[in-house]
Amino acid sequence: MNFIIILGIIIPLVILIIYGLYLYLKNMVQEKFDYAIEQIGEQNIVLKTKSCNFFGQKSKGLSQIRGNGILILTGDGLFFELFVPSRYWFIPLEKMKDVGTPTRFLQKTNTKPLLQINFTNEEGEDDAMAFYIKELDQWSTQIVYMIDCFKEKGKNKEKYQKGYDKE
Repeated sequence: MNFIIILGIIIPLVILIIYGLYLYLKNMVQEKFDYAIEQIGEQNIVLKTKSCNFFGQKSKGLSQIRGNGILILTGDGLFFELFVPSRYWFIPLEKMKDVGTPTRFLQKTNTKPLLQINFTNEEGEDDAMAFYIKELDQWSTQIVYMIDCFKEKGKNKEKYQKGYDKE
């Protein structure tokens, strides 16, 4: 009898704690997303998602931990903020070389293709980062379009900020 009473107290308490943690994390993600959009400026954003899984940066090696974050594409480049630990990266458009869609990156695999950005890092070396995002085709097509426009037209942001499907 006492066991049933204890379970009747513990189970709802555990459910309440899990739900509270879920609400806290959901709120944290939204706050970081809203803050990044505010800092960047909505008018400068080409694409954005608050549901992105980071697979690492090639030059940092295999010991990196995957993590969730926000990904924002602007006319100037690609911004990613990792939630835990709190870190961010920016890849300028002029440093981007091309886009790949592998299912494996840094010996981490995924059943679905990843968005791999190949770029020249701050040390002038070839580098890459990979992300899992649901809207892969939209992101990869837009980034390839922007890279091509940048190479072809230089810094003519007005053309590629409008997007490949808005010409």
